[in-house]
Amino acid sequence: MLRIQTEGLSGEYLEEGNTELRSQFHSLVALALKTPIFDYLEDNYVMVRRRSRCRQQPMCPPNIWNCCISTREYLPRTTNTCGAWLRHLNTLMSKAQVEATRIHQDIEKLEASQSPSRKKEKYTSLVNRFARIVDRYEAYRTEDNILVIYMP
Repeated sequence: MLRIQTEGLSGEYLEEGNTELRSQFHSLVALALKTPIFDYLEDNYVMVRRRSRCRQQPMCPPNIWNCCISTREYLPRTTNTCGAWLRHLNTLMSKAQVEATRIHQDIEKLEASQSPSRKKEKYTSLVNRFARIVDRYEAYRTEDNILVIYMP
């Protein structure tokens, strides 16, 4: 704030409609507060790290995270496509594993003379209904109550 006064900008800074100057000033103040963060990023990701008197390569040197070349060559800048492919593969594998488990269980049920899979209720009731109709048919047939239709 003192520098603004020294440069004779305090009147302009205090003008009600001059939000641009105030915004730029606050950005500069915020930038000064971020210097330790910039130093950390530079020491760990851009330049050679300093540990006591020894210097080491940064954890992530710029050639790893810089997207300039990949952007120029129209290459992907992220690994999202790899992640999507891997997620798709895992989905397929888990479905195949579930299906293999189900088939194995069906085989075990068949070997134990059980129905391999549980049917939906509507199909179970339909099968039961057909069974009742067939049973009734057998009863009618033995009593000669069946209506015979002859086709010429």
